[in-house]
Amino acid sequence: MSREIPFFELFAQLQLSPELRLKLLGAVIASACIHQDTLSMELAMIVKHPLEPSDLDELNSTIRNGYGLNVVRFRVTLKEEQTPSQRKAASAPSASSGGGPTGPVLMGNPIKVKPVEMKTLDLKMGNATVSGKVFSVECVETRRPGMWRLHVEMTDYTSSVAVHKNLTEKEAKGLDGKINPGMWLCVQGKMEPTWDGKDIQLNPYHIQLAEHTERQDTAPEKRVELHLHTKMSNMDALTDTKEVVQQAIRWGHPAIAITDHGVAQSFPDAWHAAGDKIKILYGVEGYFINNVDDRIAVHGRGDCGLDDEFVCFDIETTGLKVDREAITEIGAVVLKNGEIAERFQTFVNPNRRLTPEIIGLTGITDEMLKEFSYLGEDRAYEVVVKNTNMIADMCDVIRPVPRENYPPHIDGCEDDLRNMCYEKAKRIYGDPLPEPVQARLDRELGSIIGNGYAVMYIIAQKLVTKSLADGYLVGSRGSVGSSLAAFMSDITEVNSLAPHYLCPDDKYLEWHEDYSCGVDLPDKICPKCGKPLTKQGFNIPFETFLGFEGDKVPDIDLNFAGEYQSRIHWYTGEIFGHDNVFRAGTIGTVAEKTAFGYVKKYMEERGVECSRAEENRLAAGCTGVRRTSGQHPGGVVVVPKEIEIYDVCPIQHPADDPDSDIITTHFEYHSIDANLLKLDELGHDDPTIIKHLENLTGVNAQEIPLDDPETMSLFHSCKALKYTGENPDTDPILGDLGCVAVPEFGTKFVRGMVKETHPSTFAELVSISGLSHGTDVWLGNAAELVRKGIPLSGCICCRDDIMNYLILQGVKPKLSFKTMESVRKGKGLTEEMEAAMNEQHVPEWYIDSCKKIKYMFPKAHAVAYVMMAFRIAWFKVHRPLAFYSAYFSIRAKGFDASCMIKGDKVCLDKMSELRGKERDKTISAAEKDMMTTLEVCHEFYRRGFTFEPMDVYKSDATRFLVTETGLIPPFTSMPGIGEQAALSIVEERKNGKFLSAEELIVRCPKASKAVVELLEQIGALGSMPKTTQMTLF
Repeated sequence: MSREIPFFELFAQLQLSPELRLKLLGAVIASACIHQDTLSMELAMIVKHPLEPSDLDELNSTIRNGYGLNVVRFRVTLKEEQTPSQRKAASAPSASSGGGPTGPVLMGNPIKVKPVEMKTLDLKMGNATVSGKVFSVECVETRRPGMWRLHVEMTDYTSSVAVHKNLTEKEAKGLDGKINPGMWLCVQGKMEPTWDGKDIQLNPYHIQLAEHTERQDTAPEKRVELHLHTKMSNMDALTDTKEVVQQAIRWGHPAIAITDHGVAQSFPDAWHAAGDKIKILYGVEGYFINNVDDRIAVHGRGDCGLDDEFVCFDIETTGLKVDREAITEIGAVVLKNGEIAERFQTFVNPNRRLTPEIIGLTGITDEMLKEFSYLGEDRAYEVVVKNTNMIADMCDVIRPVPRENYPPHIDGCEDDLRNMCYEKAKRIYGDPLPEPVQARLDRELGSIIGNGYAVMYIIAQKLVTKSLADGYLVGSRGSVGSSLAAFMSDITEVNSLAPHYLCPDDKYLEWHEDYSCGVDLPDKICPKCGKPLTKQGFNIPFETFLGFEGDKVPDIDLNFAGEYQSRIHWYTGEIFGHDNVFRAGTIGTVAEKTAFGYVKKYMEERGVECSRAEENRLAAGCTGVRRTSGQHPGGVVVVPKEIEIYDVCPIQHPADDPDSDIITTHFEYHSIDANLLKLDELGHDDPTIIKHLENLTGVNAQEIPLDDPETMSLFHSCKALKYTGENPDTDPILGDLGCVAVPEFGTKFVRGMVKETHPSTFAELVSISGLSHGTDVWLGNAAELVRKGIPLSGCICCRDDIMNYLILQGVKPKLSFKTMESVRKGKGLTEEMEAAMNEQHVPEWYIDSCKKIKYMFPKAHAVAYVMMAFRIAWFKVHRPLAFYSAYFSIRAKGFDASCMIKGDKVCLDKMSELRGKERDKTISAAEKDMMTTLEVCHEFYRRGFTFEPMDVYKSDATRFLVTETGLIPPFTSMPGIGEQAALSIVEERKNGKFLSAEELIVRCPKASKAVVELLEQIGALGSMPKTTQMTLF
């Protein structure tokens, strides 16, 4: 053997007693030898724990019986633990130890001790020195003021270790940006247990950069890899496409092949990684499947005599399970007239070690399988180097994704957009237009039309107009609300101009740029006509959408009602032709949590002990492996009529389901977003809820005032809800806020933000929305600033805040835009950006805040969401039963009528039960949803409302019906009653009353006997008899 092998890696299938398995943890096989003539085995083992004679007897018997051997002989060595003096000597500086780091010192003093392998680390070592590659870094401020936590995970590929230390703020600032993933460090410190005692970590005294020479390919003539699987091979490979292509470039290889299992989804990444530095050979492991007719794939006579010519072949494998074993040898002979005419034999490297059982059965050893060794040196060089280069030279350079952009074309779209925008602008602001409005529209339309984006606006306008005509509001997503042209073409409701008063009648206009949102302007009367002025504008720069030079590709995302989404997708097909519209393809990959589970299971099955850091490293390598293909929830790709989809990418059914009616792009949609127009036509609950509320109340949601004081009060008080009973101004469970079940503000997390920030203006609600949707924007960032007394208006809440603030401070506009883009994508600040901010005296806390942010929400998106949320909240105050009907019917998850309609006490008892599960960490995702719905039910009861009994003649199938004092639950709110059964009852009762439960079952075949019995148990059948049969005696 070339190296020591963990015992349970070689003998994974042995059925040993639990006691013996524990003693063999950490044991390794130093050497193994099998004698085929005597069917005997000799094993040299190194163990960490002493083995008794009875242990060896059990091991001997189990191996002999498991592998069919006559004799097994052991040579067991107990690995001696170092004495304290030996450990101290090993960690002491030594002039002759060598191998120490020579780079800059990051902490403490220079390290002069030779590092040890990480697999040897344990608590008994005391002090230890390691050298390895960093793969994870975190340096964050703890809850304790002035205390920071440094956590670095590094590996030397024998194992991994966590380097963990508490730092002062000064020490943390000194290390800021100096330790990054990918660099090699040498660390000396003390081995300590982790806080939970389940692992070990290294508390560093000294940290120094270590010099590391990467593996090199020094061959004068490079080979070409012709067979390579990437992470896009379904659950089969861990190789990252970009990394392997870049490695081949570093090694000077002229070409590299990509040959995944049955897919081409890694081609775009390979192309972009290669550039002009290496040739990509695009291939695939294809599969022959005859799904056309019943012709056989192998031709020839079905029978022949023994004197005829035929081939007889044999294979050896690593085992008998076809889904996990591999071929090790192929042998064949050509028989003709009973004689051997030709012979063929080759070994195949299975890329795994052979078990003793297979070595004994086949006589093949690991050494025999070394690739190409059987060919001889000259022939192997020809096969491995010469021939692979020759094949690479025969392949053309191919670009898998075209360079060109293919936007769909609509005749006259430029003139249509320009006319549409100016006509609406003049209707609102008068003719001639005020100079700021005229200038903004001129600038936007010049950039939009000049860069060829007018067609996107017209398409979006057509979709929104269609939805509005069918009675459904549309919410805009992303930064499209930053565009005044989008507002003037009815794509979005967000008016991005500076806050201003406007008189709809005489067009009186008054600007107030000192406000963030026009909604927050105080009420005012028109000085010309005496009528109330409207309050407009949200002060959002257009550059957030297209950049200062129009060089940012725009993305128009729209939120349609969930129940309307399929209709808008169909309408898109009607506009462009159904053969030209495809769903945007996605690739489902192994998530981090799933990968961690794989690693844990692998280690447990093999009895291997490893550190938590090593588990994290292995899990990171498994993350991103392809599991399946799918479709974007709302993404639609449009192909212009002058080209075919195959000019850009292949197509497929999602999850390779040939029975699906949906066709998606084979490439992940981000790979082709520069080539084809993708429309995000997403389904969302808010427009559906608005439609439901409008139908119930007759109120036009667009006319709801966004400055309604009672609605605004929900975000700092619950008085407007008018609770009944004791303490009407608060609730022990819900607190003193009234925003439970309000979109954007209803979760516990956001309600906590609302309680800390005390919003009283629309602008502050927008800020909270931005904070709640960002990553590392609130927690550990803005939250700390708010607690120190900095108002929301001073924090970074939305991405636009960064650009506006930096321009105001004197940073150049384009650099301010680049800074915003870098921060909102989680890329932090470049040296140029930080230098410009320091030059303009930007506060240090602001710079630090920018560095922490991983993702930021655009203000236009936050405004659009808050507008919808505020309208829904208005119904909660002024039309409460309609509000609860809409919430329970559309948004609520886990509504369970078996307990929730039985009164507030039952709901409170259920919440108490679920809180216990939450404390014990045994609560399921479905129970968490139920907890949220129970809170809304509790609020419903506190406002004096009730649920009326379910009734076979009154209840709807899926919607909660409004009565004078409460709601009637639908049939589907009761567990055990499905939607089809509910719909069949509602439909059939139109034909007359049911004479009995028996007749109900007959007339509604989709309502089973169990469903009808359940309805009877809850009293929904009233006095309906069980049977229509008459008793005569």
